[in-house]
Amino acid sequence: MSTQKLTILLAITSFLLFSAGCIGEDLTAEQIAEEYKQKMEDLEDFSGTVYTTTYMGEQEMTTISTITQKMPDKMKMVTLQAEQGEGTTLVSDGKTMWAYDANQNTVVITELDSIDGYDASQMDYTETIQNFMDGNEVTFDGMDNVNGRLSYAISIKPNEDTISGFGFDMKAWIDKETWMILKYEFDDEDGNLMMVTEFRDLKVNTGIPDSEFVFDIPEGTDVVTFDSFAEFVAEEMPLEEEQTVSENHVFLPSYLPEGYEFESMTHNNNPKYFEDVRETVSIVYPGESGHLYINENFYDGEPPAIMDIDGEMVDINGHEGILISPDDVGESVSLSWTIGNARISMIGSMGSEEIIKIAESME
Repeated sequence: MSTQKLTILLAITSFLLFSAGCIGEDLTAEQIAEEYKQKMEDLEDFSGTVYTTTYMGEQEMTTISTITQKMPDKMKMVTLQAEQGEGTTLVSDGKTMWAYDANQNTVVITELDSIDGYDASQMDYTETIQNFMDGNEVTFDGMDNVNGRLSYAISIKPNEDTISGFGFDMKAWIDKETWMILKYEFDDEDGNLMMVTEFRDLKVNTGIPDSEFVFDIPEGTDVVTFDSFAEFVAEEMPLEEEQTVSENHVFLPSYLPEGYEFESMTHNNNPKYFEDVRETVSIVYPGESGHLYINENFYDGEPPAIMDIDGEMVDINGHEGILISPDDVGESVSLSWTIGNARISMIGSMGSEEIIKIAESME
């Protein structure tokens, strides 16, 4: 072969190799979103380990779980490490769901057809990411590397056409080979990192058997069966009935800003479902500037410490509370404090002084 022909052949070969290596790097954001959708339609099953870190002020909390899914309606998740919920297993075969708590030695069994409007896709993270893409502004940021895997980096920003209901900026990294999400993160409106989730050790379309999604109840486990989802949904009741039904003293405000009136109260005292929380009471007061929401959780013993998320320490009738008040007028203000075995939380848009005044009237 002549030198000239060899040179031409090498040039063509180099061009083809270079082009092959660049496939996908010239894709638009719309093409990536469409390709992701098509690949997920062909997805049969996957498994992996999920690392999720949430950021609240200077605090970080990391949860590690294993996840296994078989389309369209089978899933299994085991929490390996968490601030709360460590040792829990959630399994569904599409008809029945098992929620096992190793610490409580309890399994809750629920028939899914008893849940009105239940949709298995709500537990499918691939569908969730697709919903984030739909109707939002998606941009392609270029190629990146996530744990040694080449990926498409995209940004998703909400706009007035959003249908996903989220109001945060999101970034996601899609594996070039499998088109699975390798990582995603959320930022708040100020650009502060709120949450990072990574999927590691991903395995795709390995033929996971259906038997993987049937929970084998350990011997000696306390079994709680719900034939109807309504058995552990909070019961709505009139305000005057609550003190006669509740096992605890329910704290009601004697002061409300002008225009606020009682709308509804719900009560739930199913300890098997709520683990450490033995009773929950929720009260809603609508007003001209928005709603006031009050939630009271009652524990067997002392409630867990309130996490400090850059809030202001305040005194509520001798009890230490945390007030979180945004800079913008009209934004929601939240307040949490503990009285005995009760953890009380409220949120409303009436301002810090008013919400503290409401709290001080709850004795």
